[in-house]
Amino acid sequence: QPTKFQDDFDGGKWRLLALDLAIGDQKFKGIEFDSVKTLAVNLPPGTKLLLYSTSKEPLRVQNGHVLLVPNAVQVLGGYVEHLVASWKADKEVKETRLLWRTDGIKKHAEGGAPPWVDFDPKKA
Repeated sequence: QPTKFQDDFDGGKWRLLALDLAIGDQKFKGIEFDSVKTLAVNLPPGTKLLLYSTSKEPLRVQNGHVLLVPNAVQVLGGYVEHLVASWKADKEVKETRLLWRTDGIKKHAEGGAPPWVDFDPKKA
């Protein structure tokens, strides 16, 4: 999952995009070595990628990370439904926390609790 830092600099000149990749039970990490325009931090979890490796341009691995370059990566699309639900919930929680920290405001849902009113014994 991308971090807030990556969200802020999506498409910027200092972007470092790291991906958790899996083929069946095998899991590994990929790092964007050169800017790959089709990769973005807003790709949903479970998006399928096709990685190319040819004799002219082999897919390189450095320190256990696959180095992703534009000629070696194609985004096929797709998503995994239960991972997307969790990802969206996580994003909403992070946005709410950020609002609370920066503005001191909680995000109100439609039909939420009424505003707090202090108890006044004279009116009781």
